[in-house]
Amino acid sequence: MEMERTTGCRYFQLGMIKHLLIVFLSLLPLILPAQQRPIKKYTTNDGLGHSIVYFTTQTKDGALWFSTDNGLTRYDGKAFKNFTAKDGLKSNFVFGLLETDTALLISSFGAGIARYKHGKGVQVCQFQNNVRYPVSIQANKVGLWVTDRERVLYKLNPAGGFSTVKSGDDKLHSFKMIELSSGDILSAGNGIHKYDSQTETFNPLQIEGFPDQIPCNSMLELPGQCLLVATDEAIYKVSMYDLTATEIVKGNFYFLSECLFRDMEGNIWVTNALGEVWLFSPDLKSKELLLSGVIVNHFFQDDLNNIWLSTYGQGVWCIPNIHIKNFPTVAGMLIPDLLFDEDLKKPFIASPNMEITMLHEERIQPADVQYPVFKPKLATTLLHPASGEYLIGTRSTQVYLYRGMAKPADSIKVGGAVASLYKSSSGEYWAGLRTGLEKINSNFQLAEKLNVFEKRFVRSISEDFAGNIMTGTDQGLYIAKGNKWEILNHKNGLQNNYVNVIFKDTTGHCHWIGTNEGISKLIEGEELVNFDHPFVKFRCNSIVNDRNGNIWMATNHGLLMHDRRNFYIYNAEDGLPSDIYKLAYDKVNDYLYVLSSNNLSRIKTINFLQQQSQVIHSVIVNELLADGEAVSDTSQILTFSVPPKYLTLRFSVPHHKNTEGWQVCYRVGENPWAVAQNFGEVSFHDLPFGEFNISIKVVDANKRESPVTIVKVNNPAPIHFKLWFQILFMAVFLFIVAFITKSVVDRLNWKKELRLRKEQQRIILEQKVLRLQMNPHFLFNSLMAIQNFIYKNEPAEAGRYLSEFAKLTRLILENSRQEFITLEREIETLKYYLDLQQLRFMQKFEYHINIDDTIEPELVRIPPMLSQPFIENSIEHGIIHSSESGNILIDYKFETGKLLFTVEDNGIGFNESSRFKKNKEHRSLATTITLERLARFYSWESDLAALSITNVKGEDNMVCGTRVSFYIPVQNSYLNSSNKK
Repeated sequence: MEMERTTGCRYFQLGMIKHLLIVFLSLLPLILPAQQRPIKKYTTNDGLGHSIVYFTTQTKDGALWFSTDNGLTRYDGKAFKNFTAKDGLKSNFVFGLLETDTALLISSFGAGIARYKHGKGVQVCQFQNNVRYPVSIQANKVGLWVTDRERVLYKLNPAGGFSTVKSGDDKLHSFKMIELSSGDILSAGNGIHKYDSQTETFNPLQIEGFPDQIPCNSMLELPGQCLLVATDEAIYKVSMYDLTATEIVKGNFYFLSECLFRDMEGNIWVTNALGEVWLFSPDLKSKELLLSGVIVNHFFQDDLNNIWLSTYGQGVWCIPNIHIKNFPTVAGMLIPDLLFDEDLKKPFIASPNMEITMLHEERIQPADVQYPVFKPKLATTLLHPASGEYLIGTRSTQVYLYRGMAKPADSIKVGGAVASLYKSSSGEYWAGLRTGLEKINSNFQLAEKLNVFEKRFVRSISEDFAGNIMTGTDQGLYIAKGNKWEILNHKNGLQNNYVNVIFKDTTGHCHWIGTNEGISKLIEGEELVNFDHPFVKFRCNSIVNDRNGNIWMATNHGLLMHDRRNFYIYNAEDGLPSDIYKLAYDKVNDYLYVLSSNNLSRIKTINFLQQQSQVIHSVIVNELLADGEAVSDTSQILTFSVPPKYLTLRFSVPHHKNTEGWQVCYRVGENPWAVAQNFGEVSFHDLPFGEFNISIKVVDANKRESPVTIVKVNNPAPIHFKLWFQILFMAVFLFIVAFITKSVVDRLNWKKELRLRKEQQRIILEQKVLRLQMNPHFLFNSLMAIQNFIYKNEPAEAGRYLSEFAKLTRLILENSRQEFITLEREIETLKYYLDLQQLRFMQKFEYHINIDDTIEPELVRIPPMLSQPFIENSIEHGIIHSSESGNILIDYKFETGKLLFTVEDNGIGFNESSRFKKNKEHRSLATTITLERLARFYSWESDLAALSITNVKGEDNMVCGTRVSFYIPVQNSYLNSSNKK
């Protein structure tokens, strides 16, 4: 009973303290200095289930899991997914988490132990005597252990139920339990207890220098058989070798069971009830205050070495790398420059709109207070070519040279704002300007302008291994060769003409060229090498190397590192800015300084790189959808009862740092690998039938691959693909075909001969009409006319003739395929034909087409081109041989319910034209075919199928032309409608 009252009191006090601290800590950002370590903060606005987070863990697939006051949250590096009561949890209050070989165990407060299994969701574990109010879950060689809200410790027994663990003094009251490397199991509660596997009880340890039965909240193992134990008021270092304790630090660690943490490098993280986070060195001899104003419930380090802080009321925080420190610079700097002074052991920052600043005593402050050489204002570039020597270029066209801290500066005026400075191996000084390049003699008294760089923006200056000066300009890379300059630019293979930096790599005996669109390497001043890598396409602003031979490059996508084999990019996901201006390196302390907008970052390079784990996890399949419907169980082979039209696979790539340049590749069966266009989803159509695998993997920018994730699919073939069904179907089909064929053949045989005869007759007549209409004589004459226009240099007339010829040809071909066409269409065809003949014969004749008012041309349907042969005869054999201007009259009218066609010309007459004919068969053939066509339409009235051809005579009874007339068949539907009217 006393134990329950004590525990309840401690919980009440804890709740009051935490809620009061939330109010107090919310005001701390107003008075605390800016944090130095890069921190990414995730809250409910980012998708986290709740701002109160108790515990963090990582499952084998790489996903992170957070226990919160509103369920369980999973984070795959891109998105959060929350599991609450609606997803199977019996309580949304989740505290402890533990991954086993088969599932993730969840302490669901008030509802016992639950589990999450990928593909099956959340389920309640069916333990006997399930602990109703579990807080923490732990596992070791002895078994599974659970601590409830009263700090009673339970152990899973062989029967599948939980049994209460006893202690030798009945004062176990476990807050934290650990398994030592020696195999001993300890519990921190009311003092420190050790587990006896024989009696299955915990017995108190008597430790010299450690307060007796004091509440112990947290505990962790150190190398050398030592422990760190946090009590309510202090942290002790305990030697397990001789059971002695030493107080390390005082503080308030009241009820913080996870206030101690040891990272992969051995650093000790300590948090207290005042909202402070301290970082101790592995030997506990030095410490640093990392954070203030945050209550940390739990520390966790993932497999990429990110440190995660589960906080009370502020979500979850991530520290990507503790070896990065950020120092805010003066806001508003324009195109700054960065210099590390090896003599003064400090970095200096120049900006054309501000004074020179430096990093001193862990903050940015003006430099000229301590070092007068940095007094010049409006500095654009800094150079420290030798010990005690400083060059400072300014926006005001001045270059200053200091030859010692106490000596006055030499200055010289140049022709423009200074963009770069260099001192050559021969002792000359070079000033790169925004408008050119100037060489200053070693006495710093005379500046010589180089005309070849007139209006060139010179951003960088270096020299090759033979001592030749190299300059990077906005027009390419210039290399001095005697009195001449050779140019390397985009045409020669340079990534871009705008060269920002030239870095002389003595280790690799080459030069690195950074441009606005990528990085190139120049070997021996001759061979230009470009890399087939996505990261080297970024804009490069600055390049340095470290003492380990790594090349570091400042780009607009982050910090790029080349280890002589691969390229790696580090940006916001790794705790660094994305757009970096300048770099400087301290080779003594192995510090890399990174200057970006309003910030200077300091990186301990060797430790930074050691923390950059190269783990690539397998792809996690989050969801499968068949025809848009979710498949409930994705853990086993995926079997469909009905083959889907398409399958959608939604996946994630659990990676909690930069993934730039990564690709997700997939394939079905043994097909070639394809690249997913969407980084989170891929759809499959036309899936094969039977059992097959869908494989998916990640390939990073350096072509390293993750393990392949395989989804097994069984897509049964539909019934019509099965062999027995195909055989049965073919048999039935053949029987039906045979039966129908027998019936139809017998019925159609007696009609076959008649149908064939009519069809042959129709085809012959149509072919005759087509040949008559488009006879070679007409085609030849038309083409000769076009040729004649061209020879006469009359392209307009030739073009017009050709256009009319094309339109007529199209109409004739279209009409010849139809049994009837409208009279309107027939007249349109005749007009094209007559216009074409007028062009051909130089306007030798005119024509008129009359249509009776009772006729509706758009409704009357007649056989095509019955009249054309006779109009052609009027032109070819009548008018063309006449010495007078010709006239052709074409007339359509209804006569006794029938359409009468008449064509009349003023040519030489029917009889006289016979003398001029070269092809008499043509005229008789036209007449014969027309009569055959008319006979076909008027088979029931033979007198209508006759032609009337007469000579036209004048008043003097002389022949003055020819008249042809006959009745044109009209489709019955029009005649019927006319009669009704």
